[in-house]
Amino acid sequence: MKKLRCFWCVLLCLVVVSFIGCVSLKIGFSETKKDIKNASQMEGYISLTVKDLKEIILKDTSHYKFVILYSNNCGPCVRNMLEVYPKILNRVGNKEVKWYYIMESTAGIKENKKLLERVGLENITKYYLRDDDERFSIRNFNRFNNIANYIFDTKIKVNDNWGVPTSFIVSKDNKLKLSYYVYKGNKIRVHATDMYEILDKNIEQIDFNKIDSIFLNYEPFYSLN
Repeated sequence: MKKLRCFWCVLLCLVVVSFIGCVSLKIGFSETKKDIKNASQMEGYISLTVKDLKEIILKDTSHYKFVILYSNNCGPCVRNMLEVYPKILNRVGNKEVKWYYIMESTAGIKENKKLLERVGLENITKYYLRDDDERFSIRNFNRFNNIANYIFDTKIKVNDNWGVPTSFIVSKDNKLKLSYYVYKGNKIRVHATDMYEILDKNIEQIDFNKIDSIFLNYEPFYSLN
């Protein structure tokens, strides 16, 4: 019981740290024309629209998919790459699971090589999002919710993903794993389940038909009213 309480305390801390990191990133860092030019000239990087990403995910019905949207200028993203994702990889492997690490934009792309080398991911296929659709633009505050709801046919719509790191945990039949985030005052939001929420699970233990609840003792970052 003590171990279980400890796990949920750690999980709550990770949620808070990650959430704060998302907010600071969206306020403090954005894509520039130079970034876009640098991305077009870099070898080994694949530019994706959100439509491209949807096609990649949905055409694969043989694997689970772990899609990680990140920025190398985001502290929580780096911490997850160093501390969270390796633990999950050791547990679930990469035979049944396809891992996709995708830069949320071209912002800071020239520094991405150093990050991937630091976290041992220098040999992965390198993607970045570049989409002129305003729904998915880096200028759109609601873009990550829009991306989730565009790619996945979910009756319950995502409305609480505001920045990176954002992860999509996807079943073989392309169901997105969701969580209810229950904030102070019983304000409930729908969140694409974060990777640290499955730290203690094997892949077959993930129930994609169940929406788990995460209770948070603070107000949601953004009011939907």
